[in-house]
Amino acid sequence: LKHAGSSPSMVALQAKAQQFQLICYNHDSKKEYRLVNELATNWLRDDSNRRAKYTETGKGIEWEQARALEQLGQDRTVAENERNAFLNQALGISRGLSRRTGPYKAPAAAMVARVSTLLGRDANDPTDFNSAYGRADELFTQAQQITEKISSALGAGKNDEAQQHANARKGVASELTRMLDLALKMQDSTTDETLVRRSELMLAVGYVYQERPYEAAAVSDYFLRNHGEGAPEMLRLAGEIALSALNDAYQGAEQGNRDFEKRQILKTADMLSTRWPETELAVGAHMSAGRLFWDDGQFQEAAESWLKVPDSSKNFGTAQLKAGAALLEAYSRGSQKDEFERPSAEELTRLRDEAEQHLQKGVDVEAARTPAESENPDLLRGKLALAQVRNLKGDYKTKGNVKGAIELLTEEPHSLIKAVQTDPGEERPSDPTSLRSRTFASIVYQQLLRSQIGVKDIEAAREARTKLEEIGSSGDSSALTQIFVQFGQQLQQELEELKASGATDRLADVRQGFEAFLSDLYDRDESQQTFNSLLWIAETYASLGESAEDDLLKANEYFDRSATAYERILNRSGSDAAFAGSPQNILAVKSRMLECRVRQKDYEAAEKVLLEVLKDSPNAPNIQESGARLYQQWAESGATDKFQYAINGRKEPVQVWGWGEMSNRMKTQTAAGFRQMYFDATYNWAHSYQQLASKQSGDERKQSLRSALRVLDTFGRTTREIPDETYDKLNDLFALIQSDLGEQVAALRRGGAPTQGAGTSQPDKPQTRSPEPPAPTVAENEPEQPSNVGNIIVILGLMAVGAAAVAGIFMWT
Repeated sequence: LKHAGSSPSMVALQAKAQQFQLICYNHDSKKEYRLVNELATNWLRDDSNRRAKYTETGKGIEWEQARALEQLGQDRTVAENERNAFLNQALGISRGLSRRTGPYKAPAAAMVARVSTLLGRDANDPTDFNSAYGRADELFTQAQQITEKISSALGAGKNDEAQQHANARKGVASELTRMLDLALKMQDSTTDETLVRRSELMLAVGYVYQERPYEAAAVSDYFLRNHGEGAPEMLRLAGEIALSALNDAYQGAEQGNRDFEKRQILKTADMLSTRWPETELAVGAHMSAGRLFWDDGQFQEAAESWLKVPDSSKNFGTAQLKAGAALLEAYSRGSQKDEFERPSAEELTRLRDEAEQHLQKGVDVEAARTPAESENPDLLRGKLALAQVRNLKGDYKTKGNVKGAIELLTEEPHSLIKAVQTDPGEERPSDPTSLRSRTFASIVYQQLLRSQIGVKDIEAAREARTKLEEIGSSGDSSALTQIFVQFGQQLQQELEELKASGATDRLADVRQGFEAFLSDLYDRDESQQTFNSLLWIAETYASLGESAEDDLLKANEYFDRSATAYERILNRSGSDAAFAGSPQNILAVKSRMLECRVRQKDYEAAEKVLLEVLKDSPNAPNIQESGARLYQQWAESGATDKFQYAINGRKEPVQVWGWGEMSNRMKTQTAAGFRQMYFDATYNWAHSYQQLASKQSGDERKQSLRSALRVLDTFGRTTREIPDETYDKLNDLFALIQSDLGEQVAALRRGGAPTQGAGTSQPDKPQTRSPEPPAPTVAENEPEQPSNVGNIIVILGLMAVGAAAVAGIFMWT
């Protein structure tokens, strides 16, 4: 059962093994009925078994589940409503099996009769609407009672118990929907129209309970479209069911394959907001549409949807906060684009100022309706995002009517600093949606540290940094490193945003503030420095350097200070083995020092660090990627001979893969992050060939260009599901190389599609002096998984945060 194979024969064998296991657990010597129910439920839910469910083996698994449920339904130690839920589920399964040919038809029919008797019902189906409706109404009441138990269990944090109740409710709902379907088929001109409408709504709810969102949405949509303006409460409920069900369908759909669900939600939302524009139903429609646009990265459209919520709605404050967060996200994303795609400075300023306006409005509304002693998560998240904007603008302290970032974070009532505190010894929640989680608390203190540095209050900044360190050190070994890296990236992003918006004075002021604080830390006596303080200094100087690359002298100074801080860590670790905490931390520091030396263009020093790191971790993909990039940049700076190492790697004194081997190894890996490494390595492999060709002439040049074409053509022919952005980048390079060869430009093939024209021509026989792309092979040594490289992956693989981290907190709920 634990075999990873997925061939049809293996799936069939595993299904048979599952059936036999259930038979054993159902035996009188075992009587593991709950386990049978759980295993069968999981097997039937698994998409990989969707075909096997309809085989005789699949029917056998259903039969074993029905047998277990019948026994559970007769357990007198269980509450009556739970027993009835088990029996209803058994009845639904057995009734379905009794209508299908095969060995389970007769025993299933007998079970229908037995279970019906236990439930006090006629084994035969009702023959008129009223009888069917009456039976359905009883089942609906049972389902509602179980729903209350689910809510109670969830409120008490008993998730496993809640899931058990949900499984039981599903069994009741199965019979409920069947009975309502019968009832609706038997309605006639004498049937009470109110009961018909109620039956339709109960049917939609039953499908929700069965986790069948598409059916629930279809029924509720039918109700909305066919029952005019009558019974407003029923229409409201139908609208809520439709939106809720479609949202469930959207969340359950595969990433990248949600277009149908999105269209249906937007279509339903538009209908609801058009027909009932001044109702909470329309508000729900706007809120759902906004979430969809957010998920698709359409942040300004998301804001437009949320801004349609009227100020008369109870959700007005929350909608304003979400709209502000969306505009802040649009500002952040826009400012990070390259200069050719980046919005104008005026447009970026507009987005930031409108974000501030709506965040302030939302904070005011939520604060006015929240008692001082109460905790309102939306209000606190809104204050955090608003503090982010105030930090961006340099409004660190209150001036006139504009409350500063420091006051937003610290002042009562509703102090963020107070909200994230935990009692001594209390473990922080792992759920990032919790205000006291390490994730949320670290963002709060990052913003406070940013504010204190902004006002050049060195002592207060030290205290905030120390608290930030305490929060990070309460987690695993990489948590604190992650926080430091995030803060550095937030700083880098802020500086990039200031550059993009043309705020040169603010840019200089921010740099000066950080320089003053870092210098204070940097110049402290060595005995006062810890691994964490030196790491924080190094990371922040590196971020300053990355944002100052328009001023090469300044950038070089920052990177040198960063590398020196890393060297101080290594020197201390050499004399004190416990200083860095773990070998993974040492490896992480060396990898970051390598990056700094490359940024400084001190390639010989960078190579020395690279070879040291690879001695300890020869198969770490991130380090090998850095090595290939080192040699590529070194070669592009004038050391043409280094292209050989960038493309084909080297064997001595340690193995460096180079882009070719990197691409081949990453192609077969499926762990998170490796696929992007594969795309990047392939691009750089071909690009290195093209750059080498620019230094060559004659046949050598031609051969290098053809080698580059082969790399890209092989990628296009053999790689499935290439993201659009990746394909466009590679296709542009493919076209450029063809132009360099003087050939007709053709598009790069994609996932097996043939390339017409130059791309299909046979390359000339390679010259011995021009590096040839190695044939794709299975690597002898598999690359280390991210968990084995510790903080290297944390440091090198983190997504950029900053405004995005703060704005995104509104999507946690």
